[in-house]
Amino acid sequence: MFGNKQKPKITRNKNITTIETGTGTYTILYGLHVVAQNPDDVPERITGIILETGIHPWLKDPVKTIQKLKNHPQYKRLFDRLAREKTPVLFADVKYKYNDFALILADNVFTAAGWIGGMRLISQLIRNDTKSQRGFVANLAYGLASAWLLLPVVSNMTRLGSSITGEGTEQSARLKKLSHKLHPEAELLYLSLRNAVIAEKAYYLAQTYGKKAHIAIVLGAGHVGIEDMLIRSHMERLGYLKKFQHLLHKIVLPEYLYAIIKMGYNGKEWRMEKTEKVPALEALSTVISSQSNPSNIA
Repeated sequence: MFGNKQKPKITRNKNITTIETGTGTYTILYGLHVVAQNPDDVPERITGIILETGIHPWLKDPVKTIQKLKNHPQYKRLFDRLAREKTPVLFADVKYKYNDFALILADNVFTAAGWIGGMRLISQLIRNDTKSQRGFVANLAYGLASAWLLLPVVSNMTRLGSSITGEGTEQSARLKKLSHKLHPEAELLYLSLRNAVIAEKAYYLAQTYGKKAHIAIVLGAGHVGIEDMLIRSHMERLGYLKKFQHLLHKIVLPEYLYAIIKMGYNGKEWRMEKTEKVPALEALSTVISSQSNPSNIA
């Protein structure tokens, strides 16, 4: 139960990636939040579908949340099919204590700084190249440093372009993953940590539903890092989250770190069917809380 027992099988088809592991099958449907997702993207006979719900207080009012999602530009075309096939909708995203847009801006400080630094290096490289004969090693160092600094912005622009055109999606996904690996500080708050939590909740659901479980996950195109998180073992994901447990305590509403809600369609309306807690994530949240609020010893 605590790891992937077999090498994962990964299948990609434009904006759809399916990962088959020893712990279940996961299909990620990437899209743009302002463009309707094609309902035909949803695989047949899935166990449930996780929808991105970052800004919505889904634990407080799940029915209101699903009503808002039904009118969301990305999801609105999905709900007819989900209702017809009575596919459970799963809420498993995190919710932050602070304004989401403020966190997005904070996430992009390093990206913006890298862009400025990279463009300055390129400018110096071009300007100095016309004035002096700089050595090959120096030019190479300038070029590599520039590429490293510019990578987050370039990968974001490439990913956005491929998502709009539908072309080069696999290549842009690889570039985005490379950016995550070389720049773990970029988009940590709003992408990487969320990817890890959603992946762990998807893993828990797969264990709950059994080996034949097939969980679909609908996310924005920038969330390609979730593939690496799903491929990781249970213990590897928890190890990653533990590295940032104090940061999680500061920015995430604790109950959203470990809770999952299952919404079902009864033929007339969507209703909450079940609320679950992921034990490993709840334990992580409890450890965080106890460390930040130590009991007074008389």
